[in-house]
Amino acid sequence: MFSAWDEHRRYLVQVGERYKAREEIAVSLATNLLLPLLFALPLLGLLVWFYVARGLRPLAALGRQLARRDPANLGTLDAGEIPAEVMPLVTN
Repeated sequence: MFSAWDEHRRYLVQVGERYKAREEIAVSLATNLLLPLLFALPLLGLLVWFYVARGLRPLAALGRQLARRDPANLGTLDAGEIPAEVMPLVTN
C-alpha cells in the first residue's frame, strides 16, 4: 500500500497491490537469483580445491622428502619449486 498527497494537498492518492502478486514477484526473483548459484557454487568449490591442491603440491613434495630422510641427515634439501616463503627453511 502506498499513499501520497497531490501538490495542493487536496487529494490523497492510494495505490495498493494484492499480496499474492507481491509474493509471486518475490518467489520469481529468489528463483532467478538462487538458481545460477546452485550451479556456480559447486563449480567454484571445485576450482578452489583444484588450485589450492596445485599450489600446495611443492610443499607436499618437500614433506615427502623430509619424511624419507634420516633424522640425523642435515644435508641440503632439493628446493625444486618451493615457494619463496618456505625457501629460508630449505636453504639454511
